[in-house]
Amino acid sequence: MKKVFTNLTFWVLIAITAAILIGHFAPSLALRPVLSHPIKMKMLGQEINIGATLSEFLAGIFISAVKLLINPIIFLTITVGIISMGELKKVGRVGAKAVIYFEIVTTFAYWCDSSVDHQTGPWYRNEQYEKHRYFKICTYRI
Repeated sequence: MKKVFTNLTFWVLIAITAAILIGHFAPSLALRPVLSHPIKMKMLGQEINIGATLSEFLAGIFISAVKLLINPIIFLTITVGIISMGELKKVGRVGAKAVIYFEIVTTFAYWCDSSVDHQTGPWYRNEQYEKHRYFKICTYRI
């Protein structure tokens, strides 16, 4: 039984179950104010937004923590992986494959995002945007 309580998966499932039950039976709890006003600041190059209500507060802290920690984790994972490889030839091969994979996946993600954004953006079929866009293009050409 002690092993169950030290298992991270167990606590994640408990948290998900608690969130579902609270969201269903007491949705007003999520809108309860925790702060008098939202917090917006920059820390280590990342913008941190923490809302005033309980749900915005918890979500803001979680997202901000992930944004702050993801870059060092990725950097250290790649660095330790490269250092742990003995041969320089092997490192070059793996590094080249990683860069090529990164470029292809990033380009594909950018293409998908741009196409969806073009179809569903707030400016889609908006006359004001078209006029502004035309004016902007004309002023740059002069």
